[in-house]
Amino acid sequence: MIDFNNMLVILLPVLIGALIPIVPNIIYKFMDNRSERIKNNRNLKLNNYVELINLITFVLKNPNLENGRHNLMAIINLVNLVGSPDVVKSLNEYIKTWGKDDNQEEQNKSYNKLLSSMRKDLGIDVGILPNLPVEGLIEVNIRQENSDFNKP
Repeated sequence: MIDFNNMLVILLPVLIGALIPIVPNIIYKFMDNRSERIKNNRNLKLNNYVELINLITFVLKNPNLENGRHNLMAIINLVNLVGSPDVVKSLNEYIKTWGKDDNQEEQNKSYNKLLSSMRKDLGIDVGILPNLPVEGLIEVNIRQENSDFNKP
């Protein structure tokens, strides 16, 4: 009859030897899956943030198009779901400035804060955030329409 302690002493090195290549592989897979998930979340946020900015610009240029406003509401809801708390807060503060008279400076500051929070959420050039100009979409659109860049 084989003693359980002797069997354990014999099998323990075999079990440990079998686990040595398995454990690092499990850790690597876990870290790889985590980094892939972070990358996918960042890409999702980036796409949604770009679409939000594009739709805000489109609605400012074409305020009477119902389809544009409907799409803007949809992307705002999506950003509220996937955006960081700072982005959601900045977006809601920016939305509160819409439709008010004589608040261009406040709107520009809110828009700049929204862009800064998006950049921070995406990890894009966080060090240059204080140096970004405080400029709103209307001024950006006017400059683009009047620039030599758009001339043939």
